[in-house]
Formats: sequence, C-alpha cells, structure tokens
Amino acid sequence: MKTLFFSVLLFGWTNLCQSQDYTIQHFQSNYDTLVDFESLTKELIVEGEWPSFWERAFNFGFDFPFYGDTYAVLYLDNWAVGYFPESPEYNVYLFGANYVIGDILDTFNLDTKYLNSEIRYAYPTVNGVNAMVIEYHNVYVEEEYDENGPNHFINFQTWFYENGIIEVHFGPIDLDNCTHYYPGQGFSHVDHIEGEVYGPWLEINNFDFSKSAYFFGDHTDPDILYDDHLNAGVVTSIPPTGFVVQFFPSYLSSTKDVQHEPLNHFSVTQHDGTFVITDELGCFKSCELYDVVGRKIGKSNEVEFNITSSLPQIVFVYIKSDCGPEVHKVWMN
Repeated sequence: MKTLFFSVLLFGWTNLCQSQDYTIQHFQSNYDTLVDFESLTKELIVEGEWPSFWERAFNFGFDFPFYGDTYAVLYLDNWAVGYFPESPEYNVYLFGANYVIGDILDTFNLDTKYLNSEIRYAYPTVNGVNAMVIEYHNVYVEEEYDENGPNHFINFQTWFYENGIIEVHFGPIDLDNCTHYYPGQGFSHVDHIEGEVYGPWLEINNFDFSKSAYFFGDHTDPDILYDDHLNAGVVTSIPPTGFVVQFFPSYLSSTKDVQHEPLNHFSVTQHDGTFVITDELGCFKSCELYDVVGRKIGKSNEVEFNITSSLPQIVFVYIKSDCGPEVHKVWMN
C-alpha cells in the first residue's frame, strides 16, 4: 500500500497549470444502498486477507478518462483513497479518512448475503452510461472503533462513470458519539485533541498535482479550488443522506456538438437559466430535463420556464407533445 501522502497539501509545484479540467458541482439527491453487488470483504476473507485494511485493483470494465488519459484499473484502499497505474502519488481522495469495517468475526459467516459492515462494489448502467460503484457500507473511524466499538457509523459511495464523471454519494452517517470527530473541524487521530485533523479529504489531482479540484469546508457553503492544493483543506461538516459531490469533466461542458437547431417540430433556446421552447404548431404538452448521467433536474408544463443551476452544464430536454416526442441537447449557462 502506498504511504498516505496528506502532507502534499503543505507544499507545491512552482508552475501550476491554469487550465481547469473539472468543475465541481454539488446537489441533493437520493441514496440507495447497493443490493445487487459483490462483497470485497468476503473476497478478502476467502483469499486469507485481513478484511479491515486493504488495497484492491478495481477493473472499470470500460476505459475511464482522467485528466487526458484513459485507464482500465483504479487502485483503491480502506481510506477511500486511490491511484491510477504508474502514478507516483494518490489521485483521488473521495471522502478520504481512516476507515475500518466492524464485526469482523461475523463476516466469517459467508452464507450471509448482507454483512452489517463491509465494502461492496457493483457495475450498474444508468440511462445507458456504464459505471463502477464502491460502497463503504457501515464503516467506522478506526481509532474510535478500536477504543469504543460501533458507537457510530458511516455510509457513502464512490461512482465512476464511463464518460469521466466522478461522484461521491453520501448515505446515513452518525458521528454524534464519535470522540475522534470534531464538528466544524474533522477527524483526529488522537482523542480530544482539537485542531489536529487528518480528514476527510474530498479531491482529485493528476500525477504531479499541477491539475486538481478540491471540495472542502462546510458542505452548505463549500470552498472549491482548482489547481491550487496549497490552499485546500478538509471537509468540516457531514453532508446529509442523499448529498452528492460531482467532479464534472470539462470536455462534457463543451458547446461542441450541442444541439441548437430544430430537430423536428420544436427548437429550444436557453439564457441565464431561462428556457424557451418554440412551438409553432401548438402541440407542446410538457417537458422534462435531465443531466448527462440521466438524473431528472426539472420539468415544466409551459414553453417558457426557469431552471436554477450553480454551474454550466449540458442538459437534455425531453419534450412530450401531440406531434410526438423530441429530445434536445442544450448548453445551460
């Protein structure tokens, strides 16, 4: 396992690249625990490995684009920290902290379909987009679990879509009794030592840290930085169940190939979040809006309506009408 490199935030490279290859978006959605999955925890036990502390190569099953290259494999560990082949340092810190599974003795009952505490992974397809999902299911902060047992729990998922989108989905998290978590600060290795926090980190970076994207601070009003790891920090609050932090590749935000011409009966224009659907035949009934991975983000029964978005993105407008359905791809600024 690589040596954890959280100290990289304390020094930097002198020629930071000014380009921005990802944008970070965050929004409230739903959280669904994996029910059709493989259990990494059970696999490790069968292989004779200790299932609490691990590093595993996960095969995407597709070519995953990341900062200009594509990869078939990601190495991820029990910290929710990972790297791509040949990287000298870690590349993804996806709510990274010192996690451990619990109830290890119970895991030896391998006939049990669902373990109370385990690492799960699956390969779903979301609206035609393939993905790899790793779920940290009812994990614990190691120091707290060693000292006080399962007096808390943490659930979250890391999503990797074949189009390059990376997401962290937050599930039920209860840290009320965790003495190693300080609200407004983060996790501490040493009990009751405020100010000495080591995570959680939520960030991605290329091999030499010249390109990076960081989400930190209070999730309700987060700090977001690009290509500037010297000034990044940890997540200081715990997002609610269903909260999603998304790293959105810039090439998906390009206006290239975005449809603005009429497909058949309608045309769709957008400015500052206001959408106007031209309906010369008067057959419009309603429309629904979806993001690039198929999440529904709005709907309207009117031909002119407003949708609020914190960042630019491509949206798909699915129009229902008496003239037949149409789908328009629109750049939303």
